[in-house]
Amino acid sequence: MDSLHVDQLARAIGSRQTRRVAVRLLGGIAAFATLDNDLEARRKKKRKKKCKAPKQTCGGKCVAIQTDDSNCGACGNRCSRSQICRGGQCEALVPPVDCPIGQCCEDDQVCNGDGRCRAGECQPRPACFGNGVTFREGAGECCSENVSCQVGTTGIDCTCLPGDPGNACLLNTDCSSGGCVGYQCVGCEPGTVPCNGLCVRLDTETNCGACGDDCEPGEFCQNGTCKPRYVQDGTWPSIAATNVFVDASHTVFAVNADQDCVRQFSESGTLEHVYGTCNETGSDSRHLYNPTGVVAFSSLVLIAESGNHRVQAFAREGDLIMPLLTGPGTGNYQVNLPSGITLDKDRNFYVVDRDNHRVQKFNSSGAYLRTFGNGTQGSGPYQFNLPYAVAVDGSGNVYVSDAFNHRVQKFDGNGNYVRTFGSFGTGPGQFNIADSVAVASTGDLFIVDRLNERVQQLNADGDFIRSFSGAPLDFPSGLALDDEDNLYVADYDAKAVFRFKLKAPKPS
Repeated sequence: MDSLHVDQLARAIGSRQTRRVAVRLLGGIAAFATLDNDLEARRKKKRKKKCKAPKQTCGGKCVAIQTDDSNCGACGNRCSRSQICRGGQCEALVPPVDCPIGQCCEDDQVCNGDGRCRAGECQPRPACFGNGVTFREGAGECCSENVSCQVGTTGIDCTCLPGDPGNACLLNTDCSSGGCVGYQCVGCEPGTVPCNGLCVRLDTETNCGACGDDCEPGEFCQNGTCKPRYVQDGTWPSIAATNVFVDASHTVFAVNADQDCVRQFSESGTLEHVYGTCNETGSDSRHLYNPTGVVAFSSLVLIAESGNHRVQAFAREGDLIMPLLTGPGTGNYQVNLPSGITLDKDRNFYVVDRDNHRVQKFNSSGAYLRTFGNGTQGSGPYQFNLPYAVAVDGSGNVYVSDAFNHRVQKFDGNGNYVRTFGSFGTGPGQFNIADSVAVASTGDLFIVDRLNERVQQLNADGDFIRSFSGAPLDFPSGLALDDEDNLYVADYDAKAVFRFKLKAPKPS
């Protein structure tokens, strides 16, 4: 490891990075002693830090609960998107009363002070009588075409009745069905209600239980209530868990870099096998040295080792079969500090060749196919700065977590650059060391945001959906998705692999 890499890590160090996690990110075993004292001191300092009033500790961070929309008045008390936190209370945003001249509000709201908006146009208030009003014939007319007139003692009196869809109206009660939108009766099919000029169901993420009630990103609507789309429901204890893989039978493989072994668990949590000898480092057939990634298919298990610069094939629940890639080196079939490894639907496997700043692709027999990236350290397209992980979607597009460029690059199956996700920072869609990456069947990306201590979910367009952070997660270090899009997160400090089960149908 050169001094530049050490300096980069020192500047980027967050709150709870442990010494071997720092070593794994840079692949530099020599940095172990250099960073040890500084990391431990920072960790202890943070643990002793107390929040100053009126701030309060929420999820390990100091937040202003008087104004924080996600922790309003108390930790976890999230205001809806139509509310704002003031004085520790969620209050409704002030709705528009009069739109600026020449502009129009949302449908069924007041515009320009003299009408209501419908279909983007300001509708003047009609000069008519609403439902239930009685007047002398000739003194005016009803908004609707439904009117009842009868001879009185001094003349003919008329009473307005609820109107049909298409009739003018002043209030919802002026309409026989549906509602009054933009001073016009709007009728809706059974099971739908009028909402901003449209007939909508009240079981969608944008109208959940009531017109305009939006669910938060990452939630779905069930029985008129917004609920989390992902719910944590499984735990596999695994000391120093740094990465994870899940196969088609939902067998869980937990990578333990510090312990130099990989543990294989059943879906129910039973330990089935251990690859390598835990707590013993070596380069022979019985040992691993700083394993970083694992995949499994059929009767094979492939393990990438950063410390030994190699990728090896093991029999499932058995012994070493053969080395597939060796190093250090820069040629095809050679690797220098390999990290991530993944499979595509055709069982081709992809290896992140970290210190060579590239990704190599091989078929299931181990034959070299192509390289992603040009092998140059940099920040432009096709360039990487210590890439860490790789994922492939159902169309063969390849996503590479470009760790120290704080981004993910997307390539098509032929190696052509497509786009970049993310930039450096702490906001939604920003990263401080982009680590493990996985892509769902919907095209959503899940990315470990290492030093921000969270997992972010983005859609295929790069828009932020949600963040996984706080209990039970402590310091996420790796992730995987199974064939049902359930999310598995390896957490180094929590010493476990957690599953977040997809509780709702996959988003369309």
